[in-house]
Amino acid sequence: MNSKKTYLVFALLYFPLIWIASPRSCHSWDTWCFSTWTKHINQYGLGHAYWSPTDYPPIIQYLLWIFSWFMESDRNIEMNIHNIKVFSYIFHIVGGYFILRALLRENISPQQAFTGTLCYVLNFAVLYNAYAWNQVDIILGVLVFIAVIFAVWEKPFTSLILLVIGLNFKVQALIYIPVLGLIVLPQLLLSGGWKKFALALLCLAGTQVAILLPFNFDTLHRIWEITVDSFGKFAVISARAYNIWPLFMEGDLMKRSDKEIVFGLTYNAWGLIMFLAASFMAMWPLLKVTFLSFKTGVLQKLTTTQLMLIGALIPILFFYLNTQMHDRYSHPTFLFLVTYAVLARRPFPVVFISIAYFLNLEKELNYLNWSNYEVFIFNEKLVSCFYLVSILMLYYDLYFLKRIRQPIPIQPQEPAFAG
Repeated sequence: MNSKKTYLVFALLYFPLIWIASPRSCHSWDTWCFSTWTKHINQYGLGHAYWSPTDYPPIIQYLLWIFSWFMESDRNIEMNIHNIKVFSYIFHIVGGYFILRALLRENISPQQAFTGTLCYVLNFAVLYNAYAWNQVDIILGVLVFIAVIFAVWEKPFTSLILLVIGLNFKVQALIYIPVLGLIVLPQLLLSGGWKKFALALLCLAGTQVAILLPFNFDTLHRIWEITVDSFGKFAVISARAYNIWPLFMEGDLMKRSDKEIVFGLTYNAWGLIMFLAASFMAMWPLLKVTFLSFKTGVLQKLTTTQLMLIGALIPILFFYLNTQMHDRYSHPTFLFLVTYAVLARRPFPVVFISIAYFLNLEKELNYLNWSNYEVFIFNEKLVSCFYLVSILMLYYDLYFLKRIRQPIPIQPQEPAFAG
């Protein structure tokens, strides 16, 4: 079985099917925002995108600009703005392809690799983000996933370029900087020393400048302001996220400020502390091998299975422990989680998180228009428990599941700074 050709045929059939079947009605506010920003770009050009009230980073403005090419008029934009999700569908297919490639490189049989890939591509909880909500978190998930995959394949420059693109797509990509840094830094410094590291920084700066070049110079400050303001824009305990906070607190947490003081610190500070501590625990195996790499001067690595597990944990912890979280912010976990599930033969975290993610989004959007959303299955505390159980399972796997804790492969090479 040639799984790559099979996937290509599947994608050519699947892509038009989901596009044609996509609903016109989506999340009203997000759809209105995309429509307004696209009409502004259509009238004034990409360079003046930040004269509009947009509060999204530059790469999304590029997508709206491309969309405006095909629509041409404001009326067409208004009537067809639901088709903006075509970008998410394209990235969804691309994400599936990289899962397939990653699995094949780990000697998973072609049939198992293709079946595992379908577990992502056909997952309605994943598709719901674009299909029903008309949002673009699928694209962010694909960008950070491919960035990590290229880092695992020891292509640090490609990985870092994708990270910069991800940061310019959504600021949440920040949470992957430590993971990518710990993977990429030894590759750069141990193979090429400080010259290669400096070249990587130059590559990052060049990518950032290239992204910003089309925008009018006198609006660049808006991009910085949007980036800074995004950290406290919704200063509430939970912006409809069924995470740890509804598990222990009652009432509408969308109406409670996360600046309230409890035990000497704000809720926001407690959330950040919990996230940093939990992330440190998730990245501890990676921290150890990075330290050993620099100590010995020989590149040492975790297995792909372990790195996929760490990559899956980080966005879930970010979503579950922090305040100010939206219901969609756990989305980047899915590509990592499915890849990990196939490699480790551990499907339950994917099942639980998919159920939790779908229930959280459907409770807020009511897309399926069920008669009663107050039934037990949509209870915030129950959904929060689905996430919590999944997190605990992933930590157990990381530290105690023997079949993923294989010996660390070592790549012999010259000492770090010899000569």
